[in-house]
Amino acid sequence: MPAQRARATLHAHEVADTPVIDVSVRGPGIPEAVVSRLFRPFFTTSEHGTGLGLYIARNLVEAHGGTIWAESQPGVGSRFSFTLPLA
Repeated sequence: MPAQRARATLHAHEVADTPVIDVSVRGPGIPEAVVSRLFRPFFTTSEHGTGLGLYIARNLVEAHGGTIWAESQPGVGSRFSFTLPLA
């Protein structure tokens, strides 16, 4: 997400007794071919990134019994969502 005037929206809701957290960003979006690779280790589209952030996030969420995914619409923006089981 570009650092210049970037704005992310956080939204929490529940689906079938499972909490869902969404982080949405308006912007250029991510091409479908890239979305399918976002959670792979060392995959990055940034000159300065390591490609480990979303990979680590996926591992943390899954280690706690949750799921994580990304959706994007070119020209509109992207949404990253995850679930975690209730204690």
